[in-house]
Amino acid sequence: MRKSGMVCAGGWHSAALSISGDVYVWGWNNHGQLGLDPAEIGSVVNTPMLLDITKSNSDLQEASLNSLMSSFVDFKDVALGSRHSVLLDVDGDVWTFGWNKYGQCDPDLSHGDLKEQKETVVNWKPRKKDLKKNAKVMSVAAAPWTTICVVDDSEQR
Repeated sequence: MRKSGMVCAGGWHSAALSISGDVYVWGWNNHGQLGLDPAEIGSVVNTPMLLDITKSNSDLQEASLNSLMSSFVDFKDVALGSRHSVLLDVDGDVWTFGWNKYGQCDPDLSHGDLKEQKETVVNWKPRKKDLKKNAKVMSVAAAPWTTICVVDDSEQR
């Protein structure tokens, strides 16, 4: 693992953001809060794993570290909720994944009934959010069931 620039703790998982923009994740993954498919990786990751949002999890297991490094989006901020994660890339785009019962990852995909709509409640695959285009996201924050984006709308993107 590269030198860490930031370490975050969520309710059941952790993440480290390296000074070069790589994200490492570990901890409980039963709701996909690590950005990894729980069916393939498992529900617990004991050692930090480099997160790659552009490849499938099987590619993560088979690809060399050098080929993975060239495919990453660089990040500048990380926030963790109880069972979800939020990443801010260097271009100001926000990525979310994990448990979405209350819309903390994507309000358009949330449902109150976990049993009926489980596929929309658990979003393990990191997804880029389409936010207000004329506002630049400066940082992200998360609480147990909440995601917050701090924006500067004085600058055009």
